Amino acid sequence: MINSNSLGELAGALRRAGVSEQSIDIAHGILASIGQLDQSEDLPHGKNIKDWLNREGGYLGAESGINLIPSEHKGPCHDLLITVCTGESNFDLNTMETIALCINCHYTIKAVIIASDYWVEKQFNKWRKSAFKALQDQFGIIFFVFTPHAGTWTVNSIAL
Repeated sequence: MINSNSLGELAGALRRAGVSEQSIDIAHGILASIGQLDQSEDLPHGKNIKDWLNREGGYLGAESGINLIPSEHKGPCHDLLITVCTGESNFDLNTMETIALCINCHYTIKAVIIASDYWVEKQFNKWRKSAFKALQDQFGIIFFVFTPHAGTWTVNSIAL
């Protein structure tokens, strides 16, 4: 189940960050699809997440209007990046790819949404928080995390 208030608040925050309505609509579709998953099960892993996202809405094409990790498609920089992370090792790998893409697409990416079934604040604070804060300070990128909490998926700004 997804908290619809969270998606509404996220859409407003994305608009304030300068993200296009097309990108917001795509984000809503992806997060709504993830939100339908049973919280007792993990997100699809590895290649399965790519297959699942593509099956859910064709979100992996370069023409989708957003940047998406994981994806095998290389394309232009967009105003929104969504990173779907599953488990601790995938969270680390996708974090590194997210940071690299934010640097390569500086001043184009306005916001990043991290959708993860793995979120440990203490682990995040070790090195990721300072890296994301530097990206926010230098490029003005806003970061959000979309995680399961108490049986629903919720969206929170990352307090940097």
